Amino acid sequence: MSDMTNCCPMRNGLLDEDRIREDVHGEAHRPSPLPWAIAQLGYIGGDFRAMLDRDPALGNGATAFLEALSYAGFWAILAYRVAHLLRAVGFPILPRFIQALARFLTGVDIHPGARIERGLFIDHGMGTVIGETVEIGRDVTIFHQVTLGGRGNLAGGKRHPTLEDGVIVGAGAKVLGPIRIGAEARIGANAVVLEDVPAGATAVGIPARIIRAGLRDRYLVPRSLLAPGR
Repeated sequence: MSDMTNCCPMRNGLLDEDRIREDVHGEAHRPSPLPWAIAQLGYIGGDFRAMLDRDPALGNGATAFLEALSYAGFWAILAYRVAHLLRAVGFPILPRFIQALARFLTGVDIHPGARIERGLFIDHGMGTVIGETVEIGRDVTIFHQVTLGGRGNLAGGKRHPTLEDGVIVGAGAKVLGPIRIGAEARIGANAVVLEDVPAGATAVGIPARIIRAGLRDRYLVPRSLLAPGR
């Protein structure tokens, strides 16, 4: 296991022992192995449960279940999981057609090459874009008009961000480049994030600054990222 694993252990995250792949920050993005691509179809139930658990607008019982079926974000994730598997199998064109159809029907654009763990909740969803080399951990929440994108790097490899477990990204936020957002971090609405955010921290503004650092990372945050007076 890499040094990154030793310095940044994650609770049920992208680096825990049941992962088929190993993620090292900054290394070239590799296509998902077929076994993982098949296994991620089993995450669909967790994606649906995430809506029921995290959206207070849903009621209880059968009514909540039926309302949740109308959520565009869930159908976008479902389409992504099918497209991701087809891409891992080696279908050359069909995954991108599924992506295009899902974007047309839901307003959410998820590239089939992204790697998304169980329990992703895309609330409202309209205008959300998730790029090819994005990696998302478990139980992440993303609001509408969020972009997990690149910075125009045409060289290939890892071009998009990694979100660890439990991250919340507010409406309209832009998280750009091959950066890492630590577990349980919060990204404020309309923030533009260009650098790593430590676990448990809150980042807001353009460009984003840390206004609250996680306790274990308080003394590890670069001074350039700290808001004045922090």
